[in-house]
Amino acid sequence: MERKAVVADDARLHGSIPRPGAAFSCFMSFFITHRDESNEDDPPLERLWDLLAELAIKDDEHPEVSLEHESGWSLDVYGPGYIIWYNPEAVVEGKTMVGGKYADGRHMRGVSDDKIIELWTKLARGDIDSIEAEPWKLGYR
Repeated sequence: MERKAVVADDARLHGSIPRPGAAFSCFMSFFITHRDESNEDDPPLERLWDLLAELAIKDDEHPEVSLEHESGWSLDVYGPGYIIWYNPEAVVEGKTMVGGKYADGRHMRGVSDDKIIELWTKLARGDIDSIEAEPWKLGYR
């Protein structure tokens, strides 16, 4: 997998994919979960490529990595191109809707690594509506 730097500055927080080498500023918090289930709060966005690379080694016990925004929304990645979008806090509480958005699992398959990084970057910025606009399929599979 080719390694790329992905970071953002204030001028780019509102739309396009961040340019490599720019300083990062984030208005809301997020954390990533590694395959070993350890968490890392507000890491530099260039570390998202390292997180994705963790999936290169098969591990049935720890099959996913994820990025979760402080709003509760999470984007989990399971192996090549399979991603799940949901709000785990709402699911645990038995809610199906959060802020007019379907909170239970939705998924996509065949998602490129670049697209996964783009979606994680949007989630880190709190751009929930943009992620919601993607062509999700209901359910976890």
